Amino acid sequence: MKKLIRGIVIVAFLCVALTGGQLWAQGVSGNPVNVTVQVNIQQYLWLWFDTDTLNFPWTTPQNPPVWIAADANPHSIVALAFVPTGQEVRLQAQATGELVSGRDIIPVANHIRWTGALGFAGGPWYLTTSAQDIVEWSGFGIRRGTFSFEYYNDPQAPGTYKTTLVYTLVSP
Repeated sequence: MKKLIRGIVIVAFLCVALTGGQLWAQGVSGNPVNVTVQVNIQQYLWLWFDTDTLNFPWTTPQNPPVWIAADANPHSIVALAFVPTGQEVRLQAQATGELVSGRDIIPVANHIRWTGALGFAGGPWYLTTSAQDIVEWSGFGIRRGTFSFEYYNDPQAPGTYKTTLVYTLVSP
């Protein structure tokens, strides 16, 4: 037991000696110690779409042509923005190119459209190869909504036509 007490006294003496008595003085005198707390939160934008493929069922073209709904309409989309208060946020959409099958091309602007609902009101919007603003808001927020897509079924050369639809969440 004497060895334990002697060890504690030696450790205490070394602590006071090595800290120049500052630790002891602060504890005894009650001098306040200021600690700066800093949290760094970065801007964060997140976007989710419920599918990675839109398919339109084949139907015989009619005269006059009709709009054909995509399989599994409507499609859900969620946009989340952690940005400073008052900072603008925009959801944009665009096609990377026209609808292409081999050498055959169908212009997207005349053949693909969508209508928004549940937070993304409006439409019909016609798909283009340049960015279109779908919804805008400012500051932190989450936006949920749905889109229903349609294809204008006029006579075209047979083939499987494809393009890519790109949704982008932007904030300067």
